[in-house]
Amino acid sequence: MLATLPALGVALALAVPPPPAQLAAFASLPPDPPPADIVRGLHYWVSNEERPELFKPELEALGPGGVLVGVGTDQNFLYAGWMKPAALVLLDFDGAIPALHKAYRAVFLRAATIAEFNLLWSFKQRKQLAAAVDEDVPAGPERDEVQAALGEARAIVNAHNKRFAAGFRERKVPTFLTDEAQYQTVRALFLEGRVFMLRGDLTADRAMQAIARATTDAGLVVRALYLSNAEQYFGYDEGYRKNILALPVDEKSIALRTLSRGRFGLAKDGGQYHYGVQSMLSFKSWVADARTRGVNDILEAAPRKAGYSKMTSPPGAQVAPIPLAIEQAPAVLPCPATAPPETSCVPGGPFLRGTNDSDKNARPQSSVFVQSFLIDRYEVTFADYQACVAEGRCDKAGPNYVDFNAPKQPITGVSWFHAKKFCEAHGKRLPTEAEWEKAARGTDGRRYPWGEESATCARAVIMTEAGRSCGVKQRSKNHPDTGRPEPVGSKPATQFGLFDMAGNSWEWVADWYSPSWAACGAACAGVDPKGPCGGVDPCPGHDERVVRGGSWYWPAKYATTYHRRAHAPSNRPVFHHFGFRCAASLTTVAR
Repeated sequence: MLATLPALGVALALAVPPPPAQLAAFASLPPDPPPADIVRGLHYWVSNEERPELFKPELEALGPGGVLVGVGTDQNFLYAGWMKPAALVLLDFDGAIPALHKAYRAVFLRAATIAEFNLLWSFKQRKQLAAAVDEDVPAGPERDEVQAALGEARAIVNAHNKRFAAGFRERKVPTFLTDEAQYQTVRALFLEGRVFMLRGDLTADRAMQAIARATTDAGLVVRALYLSNAEQYFGYDEGYRKNILALPVDEKSIALRTLSRGRFGLAKDGGQYHYGVQSMLSFKSWVADARTRGVNDILEAAPRKAGYSKMTSPPGAQVAPIPLAIEQAPAVLPCPATAPPETSCVPGGPFLRGTNDSDKNARPQSSVFVQSFLIDRYEVTFADYQACVAEGRCDKAGPNYVDFNAPKQPITGVSWFHAKKFCEAHGKRLPTEAEWEKAARGTDGRRYPWGEESATCARAVIMTEAGRSCGVKQRSKNHPDTGRPEPVGSKPATQFGLFDMAGNSWEWVADWYSPSWAACGAACAGVDPKGPCGGVDPCPGHDERVVRGGSWYWPAKYATTYHRRAHAPSNRPVFHHFGFRCAASLTTVAR
């Protein structure tokens, strides 16, 4: 047994209590396997949601009882203090977060007051807190993980709690950090063995399903599901739909979510997030509707005001049709014996899009079908674009530097709108993102347009490791060593006879940007997908288009066939990296 904690006067050696018999199933919830990586490679030890009290009236109205399932860290203790749940289930995609919660448990079990809670997190009591963890967690990998989390997070948690407490006092919001009654409510959950923590993936098939079964076995319902902003990082795939639909809920149950997308309005005085509430019955009806591709569809339809929204209704017809599944693909149209001048025909059929190995926004790798189509062999040149302007069919645009205005250089510095108008003026269109990738990858799913060999100056106009373009030096006195794009067609052609699909200039494509293929879901899958909202404007929740292929100003790793980059379609401020090429359906008359 360890000695008492002198500053607190309470014994360190406190047994972690078993859960009540009603909640026994929660004690053996199985964790999901650890992810290959975590978001941005960071552990989010503390909440950065500055206005959690926006959820306070909703949680207090639920009344005591039910299960609170929450993603994230300390915000869940705020919510538990307001809601007074029968059980608190803490889960997170990042396994380091439930490990930190086990350190929180050691603190709550020993600290009888807020002052003692804060003291145990302090630098002064860091050794006592580490010893408390050793008492509570058996020796082995689990203890090592908790101690590692504590070692990295303790100072961050301590500073965060002080700052948040000051803000809550100033706004007169009672929380477990500022109000002793709230603190005792949260502490009682730990003292009575009613808090459970595990690594959980909202889209996987283990933890969430087990939580649903344990809740049912306990004769309870999930009264509140706090999702944080996790839904920003995935679409509503089969796994997520199955997990939400499995949760036992009633007419009082709610889902709480935050979203760092200004399109939906950010909270006043805490402008990093939008705060959304949805009845669980409404949420289930949206999830059950295959047209709901992700959280954006829900929030776009929800009544919103000043960074806050509340949805209680079932889905309407707010979302675009889903492309056909590959199994429903039509017959592949044959390419013509001779393609129109300066175009190539890319034969249709399924191809392997994306990657599972590197770029997070190109995951997962999967098969997609595109119909045969025509695409320009070359990027549109400066001379091509200026001719269109002179004819009055295109808007004036392009580079502001002399090194970028040679006739055969690709046009750069144009917006998505400029590119779209040019293509349409020539009886064409921008390629979809799926078409562009098929054209770049060829029939064998290659990593680069020429094969598996890395990008070099012999194969593409890119930025070298020395920090300058493969092209000749600029004439500019300000940037003599950064290089410039080269005349189109300067490097070898690809399988389909296309030039500069890697490097020279980024190329606009038709689609709205989604953070990954998984997040885009059905709208980016199947037959001839056109991305979120079918590519049409407006597209709720989306405000960036896609560019592909890398450029003269970007290094080799961006020159792959699957790398995706988001950019404002207005191209403001003007970047001199963005050009384009046009495409056409086989039924379209090309120039």
